[in-house]
Amino acid sequence: MLIHNLRYRRFDWRIYLMMALLGPPVYVLVQPILWHHPIATTLDRLAGLGGMVESGPIPLYYLGEVHYGDTPWHYPLVMTLVTFPLPILALLALAAGAGLRRWWGRAARYATTTAAGGDAEARPSISPPAYSGVAIAAAIEARRRRLSETPRSEWVFTFLVSAAVSFGIVLLPKAQAYDGLRLILPGVVSLVLLSSLGFSRLVAWSVVRVGWLPWRYLSRVPAVLLFALLLPGAFSTLARHPWQLSHYNLLGAAVGLDQFETAYWCEGLSRAAAADLNRRLKQDATLWVVAGSWDQIRYYQEQGWLRRDILLPPEAQPPFDYHLLQVRQGMFQRLGWELYRHGKRVAEYGPPGRPVYILYGSLEEALRGS
Repeated sequence: MLIHNLRYRRFDWRIYLMMALLGPPVYVLVQPILWHHPIATTLDRLAGLGGMVESGPIPLYYLGEVHYGDTPWHYPLVMTLVTFPLPILALLALAAGAGLRRWWGRAARYATTTAAGGDAEARPSISPPAYSGVAIAAAIEARRRRLSETPRSEWVFTFLVSAAVSFGIVLLPKAQAYDGLRLILPGVVSLVLLSSLGFSRLVAWSVVRVGWLPWRYLSRVPAVLLFALLLPGAFSTLARHPWQLSHYNLLGAAVGLDQFETAYWCEGLSRAAAADLNRRLKQDATLWVVAGSWDQIRYYQEQGWLRRDILLPPEAQPPFDYHLLQVRQGMFQRLGWELYRHGKRVAEYGPPGRPVYILYGSLEEALRGS
């Protein structure tokens, strides 16, 4: 609404009033944790934002170093570049470039026209095609034009501003980002919408290049392009299942996957991994979890996915028979690094060559000779 107000260069107090009235309810509605006491909980959250870093920073492994509340400002930007699918990044660049170029050209024409005393909002007339007297030909020509239309710069600007707000919040000095892109998911939505405008621009460019084709072929251009862009991502998603949250693109691979955190959310301990643990661990085995979640292990036992005879602390005491390491490098202490770098591995769970969970035996067995 604000961008619409600025676009038409007039002040409308109703737009600002609607923003003020709709913003807070929407903020509460999308967060169930605020529903019971919305005012008190929201005020408490806002009051605590400035002290989050001091009260309990979450360690983060980024570019080969562990950061404790001192995450570099460029973390959200770099993580976007190394985790977004490459076709989406290309469409983002296409949409932003085309939209900003169109907006800049319109601004220049507006300045020139108004300086000459003309009407800046006047649109040039479009001559009908030579065969416009035939209704079918006219309809086909109209469809061709719609396919070859470029996205409006207002939409590009809207999605850019929306993404900039989400990213801008986590780029503030005390708003430390961590755990991938989860703190900027609204900005991710805006970027995906912006990439759709890039796809529209790609369709327009392609239609212009093959505009000589009959309509029955030309109308299939969007579907062909969409299929070509989505197919690599679909194969990659299926190949990495169920470890999609640990995905990095080819840019991330070029930088070095060892420079970024491998896992965050314990998704590597899938039902299949639990079944494998049931097969490998001996009867009444004791288990220690490193850089992972005890609650997840206990939940799996409650659900019957993991054997109940596997003993966990406090029932189990060291030395432990097995050690299960989640490869979340930011949470590694000395034991985590020792196991990850030098430990003898019993089993790995994750994509080939990129495990997100690793099973070791006892410390004596795992670190023997290290």
